[in-house]
Amino acid sequence: MSMYRVKLISPVFGVDDAGPLHPGVSEARRAAHLMLALYQGRVRAEIHRVIDLRLKQSECVEVIGPWPQAGPPPA
Repeated sequence: MSMYRVKLISPVFGVDDAGPLHPGVSEARRAAHLMLALYQGRVRAEIHRVIDLRLKQSECVEVIGPWPQAGPPPA
């Protein structure tokens, strides 16, 4: 059984992959859309299938959201 994790990428805080594990792609997708709404589209979310937790190995299975626009972060 595969587990999935959402990785957030932002020009403001970098990469955040410390979120919870999700039992399926649909649950991870729902969490990614929630984070996109929370950050108002200023992040890109990647859904990764976890291969090995100890070695932090994962495989990107889906990308949600556009790359953030270039320029300074909003105030």
